[in-house]
Parts: sequence; C-alpha cells; structure tokens
Amino acid sequence: MNALTFLFALAILVWFWQNSLRLREIAIHKCKVSCRTMDLQLLDQTVALHKVAISRDNRNQLKLLRRYHFEFSIDGHDRYQGSITFIGQGVDHMQLDHPDGQIILHSDEAKKLH
Repeated sequence: MNALTFLFALAILVWFWQNSLRLREIAIHKCKVSCRTMDLQLLDQTVALHKVAISRDNRNQLKLLRRYHFEFSIDGHDRYQGSITFIGQGVDHMQLDHPDGQIILHSDEAKKLH
C-alpha cells in the first residue's frame, strides 16, 4: 500500500511540475504580447512563479491560483514589476506597476492577447 501511495503522490508532483512549466510558457507569451502592445520591453528570464494557492473561479469552483512575477522596462535602462495571475488554466488578471500609474488587465482583456 505504501508503494501505491508513493506512486500516486509522485504522479501528482510530476503533473503539477509539467503543468506549471506549461503555464509559465503561456505567462511568458502573454507578458511579451502585452508589453509589446504597450510599447514596453519584457525583461527576459524574469518570469517566475511567486505564489500557489487554492482559489475559486467565477463559477465558484475550487481551482489552483498561480501568480507569476516579471519585470519590464520602458527604455531598456529601468526596471518595473508586473504580475500575471492564473486561476485554473486561464488568466485571471495581469498587473503592471507602471511609473505613470498601475495598469490592470482583467481576464476579458488578457484573453485578447494572443
């Protein structure tokens, strides 16, 4: 029984790891597109998983919440923070701490970023 429990736990960990890598790739793509749209530069290799929690989606179902932080630049010499939050497999919102004011793209706006 212990071996079966171990294999089940290992399978869940492998799934979580692969799913997180796939979501990170989606996060990188969405961040690049949104930065390009706003004439900003996504700083490479800065998209990193920051938070994992359990949350409810808009249908009140329990899902994994994952927040990735990233950095962007306006002119290539400065650095500003941003984040993209997924609930389940979909983007919930993206937030950019722009020096002119915080920019928040909600799920319907973030879905338009292909």
